[in-house]
Amino acid sequence: MTNTVVLIRIVEPVWGGPSDLDGQWLKAYDPDARGGHGAIKGTPHRKEALRFPDMSAAMKFWRQTSAVLPVRPDGQPNRPLTAFTIEVERE
Repeated sequence: MTNTVVLIRIVEPVWGGPSDLDGQWLKAYDPDARGGHGAIKGTPHRKEALRFPDMSAAMKFWRQTSAVLPVRPDGQPNRPLTAFTIEVERE
């Protein structure tokens, strides 16, 4: 079985409207930065994007919960990157 390397592309915020990350590839992500609100870096260059061994690994990364602030005020898990709609694409 061959591993398929995949990349995450940020589509837009789930709340709608534009963001500086729209259409960019995910370059770096720290769910614990900014007091648990997360820090996301994108890049317009596909070659600079984070790579994952498969779709499952990419989705697990996208759903990471902050260890610093694990629960949002509404009682749901705090997963900062899930504030964005994403596409997972093959390399």
